[in-house]
Amino acid sequence: MTKENKGIIEITGGGKNQNRLREIPHFKKFDCCWFDFAILVNENIKPAEIIAFDFEIRFLEENPTKFLRFDLNLPEHNNDDKGKRFHLHPGNDDLMIHASPMSPLEILHLFLYDLKMPERPRT
Repeated sequence: MTKENKGIIEITGGGKNQNRLREIPHFKKFDCCWFDFAILVNENIKPAEIIAFDFEIRFLEENPTKFLRFDLNLPEHNNDDKGKRFHLHPGNDDLMIHASPMSPLEILHLFLYDLKMPERPRT
């Protein structure tokens, strides 16, 4: 860890997986969807503060929406200037939608309990 990052810790649930490879560690749900996450915490602030995170869940191959990712970019990221520091990507890395902020626990709860897979994909 560099001197500039002293006091910044990362909490991970799985490995960084921008290519969405199943071989990288992740959590698997009973419905065969799979997800991982990373949370950055600044311990220099008292109390410690979450400063960034990303949570991504991947759906079954036949689902037209391949994944859903929630991002909170670091402060001063260029998305902050656009009012999109917190945003989601619905199945496309290039598609970014502003969203109301959620906490990591709310997103984890959503992934575990509230996202229902349709019985069959919509046509």
